[in-house]
Amino acid sequence: MARWLAFDWDQHEARYVVASTRGSRLAIEAAGSVSIPPGAEGGSSRLQAGLALQPVLAAHKLGRVAALLGIERSQVEVLNLSLPPSADSELPEMVRNQAMRESNVVADDTVLDFVPLNDDPAKPRKVAAVALSRERLEQIQAICLDAGVAPDAIVLRPYSAAALLASSSDRREGASLLINVFAEEVDLSILVDGKVVFWRTVRRSNASQDPAAAKKLVAEINRTLVVAQSQLVGQTVGAAYLFGSLAEHPALLEQLGGDFPIAVTLVDPFATRAQPPAEIPENAGRFSSLLGMLTVEAERGAHVIDFLHPRKKPAPPDRRRTATLAGLAAGLMVLLVGYRVWTTFAQVAAENESLTAELDKLDEKFKQASKQQKVIQAIRDWGENDVNWLDELRDLSLRMPGGRDAVLLRMNMTHSRISGGTIEMTGVVRDPVIVSRIENSLRDKFHQIASKHVQERMQDKSYSWHFESSLVVAPRDKGQYVSHLPNRPEPSDKESSEEKKRTTAKSKASRRSAAN
Repeated sequence: MARWLAFDWDQHEARYVVASTRGSRLAIEAAGSVSIPPGAEGGSSRLQAGLALQPVLAAHKLGRVAALLGIERSQVEVLNLSLPPSADSELPEMVRNQAMRESNVVADDTVLDFVPLNDDPAKPRKVAAVALSRERLEQIQAICLDAGVAPDAIVLRPYSAAALLASSSDRREGASLLINVFAEEVDLSILVDGKVVFWRTVRRSNASQDPAAAKKLVAEINRTLVVAQSQLVGQTVGAAYLFGSLAEHPALLEQLGGDFPIAVTLVDPFATRAQPPAEIPENAGRFSSLLGMLTVEAERGAHVIDFLHPRKKPAPPDRRRTATLAGLAAGLMVLLVGYRVWTTFAQVAAENESLTAELDKLDEKFKQASKQQKVIQAIRDWGENDVNWLDELRDLSLRMPGGRDAVLLRMNMTHSRISGGTIEMTGVVRDPVIVSRIENSLRDKFHQIASKHVQERMQDKSYSWHFESSLVVAPRDKGQYVSHLPNRPEPSDKESSEEKKRTTAKSKASRRSAAN
C-alpha cells in the first residue's frame, strides 16, 4: 500500500493531507492546517512553516512516506516563450537558452521546467516556462527539513488544482476558468481541454467573505479573461469552477451570480475521486491543489511541473549493443564480398571502374545544377516576396493608438524566405483592452497579428501592462499601401482638359496685365 503526504504553505498557514491507496481509490487519512507563528519583525513568515508543521506531522507517525510539496506563484519566475518548430527532445535545451536571453533572473544553476502549449513539431512551439532559483530551492528544502520530511516532488499549485478538476466528473471539454481562493491570494487559471494555458495569482484578502473584496476580485477575473484571450486561439471561456462550498464563499458567489457572464460551478475537492477523511477541515477549497498532487500520484501519472524532476535533454542511447551487431553484420558482409570477389574479381573490377566513372560525372553535373538552381530560386523568392518596409512603417504608425495609450519599446522586422515578412513588437499599454484595439486596427487581408504575451507589470503607473505581438505581413503593390487613406477620385479626361484651358487663360491674362 502506497502512502503519501502532500503539503504547502502561504504567509498565514500551512496545510497538509495524508493519504493512501485502497484498491483503485485514494483514501484520505487526515487533513488539516496550522497557523504559522509571527516572524522576527512581528509579521507571519513562511520560514516558520516547517517548525509549525513538525509537531503535527510527527503526531501522525508517517514513517516512510512519499512527500509532495506545492509552491505558490511568488516563489517562481514565469516566462511565456515562442520557439521555432522543433521536436520535444530538442525543447529542453532551446527553452533554457531562450529563457536566459529573455530574463536576467535565469542563471546556469536555475531549476527550469516548462509545459509545451502546442504539440505539432512542424509548427512554431509555444512554451510556458517556470524558473526556480537555486537559492530559493535550497531555502524550501531547509523548511521541509524543519518539518521532518524531504520532498520527493516540488510542484506548482495551479497545475495541481487543474489536475484535480480534470479527474472530477464536473469537468467539460473546451475552455474554462478555474478559481482557487486562499487567505490572501487567489489562483486564476484558464484551461483548454483540461490543460493550463494561462494562469496568474492576484492578492485579495478575505475575498470569500467581504463583499467589497469580492467585487474587486470579480473585476480581476474579468481582466484575466481579457488578457488570456490571446492564448485561446478563437475559443471562448464557457464555464467557471470554484473550489469550496457555499458556506465558504458567500460574498464571492453573490458577486459572481450578478453580472458575471459565465455560470460558476462549485466543486468540493474532497468529493472528487477520493474517500474523504472522517473530519473535513475548514476552508476545504484551499486543499484542492494538495488533493490534485495526490490524484496524480494515485493514477501513476507525471506532474506537469516538477522542480525536482524537470524536463531535460534525453540521454544518448547505449550504442554498445548496436556497435556489436553492426560489427557482426560487417564481418559477415566482408566474408560474402570476399568470396564474391574471389570468384569473379575481373568482372566486378571492370564494372566498378565503369560505374565509378559514370557516378563521378553525374555527381559533378548534379553539383553544378544545384548551385545554379539555388541562385535562381533565391533571386525569384526575393523578387516575388519582397516587402516595402518604409510603406509598412508608415501604415503601422497611422493605425497605432496615440502615445497616451501605448508605447512601442522594441520592433524587429524580418523578411520571410517563403512570403512577406514578420514584425515583432514589444511595448507597454495603459490597459490590456488596448492590445485588442491594436489587433483589430492592424488585422486585414495583408496583416495577421497575434499577441503572444500580455502581462501586468507595476514598473510604470501610466503603462502597467507589457505586451508582445507578432505581425505577419503579406507582400503587396505600392498602390495598395494607400488603401486606408480617404478615396480621391481621379479627374476625367474632359475635366483635365478644361482645367488646363482655365490655367492657360489665367496665365495669359497675367502677362497682359504686366505688360500694361
